[in-house]
Amino acid sequence: MKTNGRILWMAFLLVVAACGNADKRRITVAEKMVDSRPDSALLLLNKVENLGRLSDEWVAKYWLTTAAAHAATNQALSEDSAVTFALAFYEHQQPVDSAALRKARAYVSSYYWWTGQTKAAWKLMASSLEESRRMGNREEQLKYLHGMAELAFVENDLDEIERYVEAYLKMAGGDRNHADLLNNMALAYYFHGNDSAALATMERAVAYADTAADSAYVWSDVMRNYADLLITTGQVDRGIALQEQILRRGGLKTGAEKQGAHFSLSYAWLLKGDKQRSRHELELMEQVTDVADDYSDATEFCIIAHRMVLDYATTRHYNIIDMARYANEMQGKSNKREAVAAAKERAMQQLREHELWLTMSRQRQLFFFVVLTLTLGFVIFTLVVYLKRRRRLLEEKAEETEVLRRLLADSLQSNERDDRFVKRMLLQQLGVIRHAAANPTAANQQLLQRMAAIAHKEVSVDYLLDWEDLYRTIDSVYDGFYTSLHLRYGDVLNERDIQLCCLLKANFSTKEISFVTQQSVRTVYQRKTQVRQKLGLEEKEDIAEALS
Repeated sequence: MKTNGRILWMAFLLVVAACGNADKRRITVAEKMVDSRPDSALLLLNKVENLGRLSDEWVAKYWLTTAAAHAATNQALSEDSAVTFALAFYEHQQPVDSAALRKARAYVSSYYWWTGQTKAAWKLMASSLEESRRMGNREEQLKYLHGMAELAFVENDLDEIERYVEAYLKMAGGDRNHADLLNNMALAYYFHGNDSAALATMERAVAYADTAADSAYVWSDVMRNYADLLITTGQVDRGIALQEQILRRGGLKTGAEKQGAHFSLSYAWLLKGDKQRSRHELELMEQVTDVADDYSDATEFCIIAHRMVLDYATTRHYNIIDMARYANEMQGKSNKREAVAAAKERAMQQLREHELWLTMSRQRQLFFFVVLTLTLGFVIFTLVVYLKRRRRLLEEKAEETEVLRRLLADSLQSNERDDRFVKRMLLQQLGVIRHAAANPTAANQQLLQRMAAIAHKEVSVDYLLDWEDLYRTIDSVYDGFYTSLHLRYGDVLNERDIQLCCLLKANFSTKEISFVTQQSVRTVYQRKTQVRQKLGLEEKEDIAEALS
């Protein structure tokens, strides 16, 4: 029974383990593809069925990868509250997984920001920064300082931008190779109305334009922004000269970058009042062919507005149709985005419903398999128990038959004054005749005939054992054994104890006594122990000899 139970339990554990291993594989694959194919990673994560049965480590990986996929697909992290579980896990994990911990802190900070918990986002990044300072981990400090600066740019907090950018540059060894941070800080100064600080910071950004590791980025992006700053702050000639230098240098790789430079020059020449040069630069911008995509909405609006101003400056007239067309296109794009978003939501809903259906189907199949396994196990268990019981009964009956055969053999050789005579008299009365009569096999029929021959008369099936008759026989054969036993120990021994003592005196074996009294061998041994205790005998002392 225990073996079958263990087998069923092992089968159940194997089923659960198989489901868990499949979910772990899905999470592992999603983790590897989240940067290159975040949409596919999300679909794979949605197929995880038994997240609650996984260890905390795998649950943390699941939520961290989910947040990473949402961020990579430009989705808001406002619903990724479970990423806080991942952070709590990685903060207490030993040994510390620094990469996972950094990601968790970054995504939790993003979650806080998306949910309007700006202070919590700042607090998390600041505490992480302080922790890295206490540990003296320079690399970690640089990463957190950069992250704090990026968060400050998003919040457009000029004081925090200046604080963390300068702290980062100081620890990183200066301005070289960090033009991106300086460029963004310069633009922040400009949009806050501090033109002088914007120009000074931009000059720091372009100071290493020809020697820095990010030289290509400086010439393609930072230099153009610097030229635009010069133009918008009144240094138009310097701005024009710098934009023309950028174009002559040939450092602009994309059509969009070239168009931006020509548009800036068109704007600058219009400010100087040279409408012809301005229109020429605008025509050069439109002649650029290696443009991968259409203009962005903001760029197209600026071009339309600039053309309208240029037309008015040239002809004192401008055409509103381009602006109206642009507005209609914006409305059309907005409607299209809404329709696409609705269609995507419907598709995701259908996908979720399909995944739910598949999950329920798999659960039903698993339930059916478990029920079938349990049912089969129960049937096997019941069959084994039945066969064992039947085998035990057959063995008992065979043993009873053998005991009866020995009794018969002894009784056939007896005379009127020995213990075999007692066995013969007992056999004449035995109620086990019912067993032989109820099972009319050839061997049992032969046995009935032999038993009838002992008493020289037909044996009645309903005839029961008569102990009073047997007591008289015991007294006759063994010189008043029963009478003496009853007189000496009648107040100590009960009737069944006296019967046991009489059978032992008649030299009945334990198995024979078990057969006669229809008790188990173990019960007979226990009764013999009880009789010894009542008579004050030793455990191994012979009862019949002690009573003689």
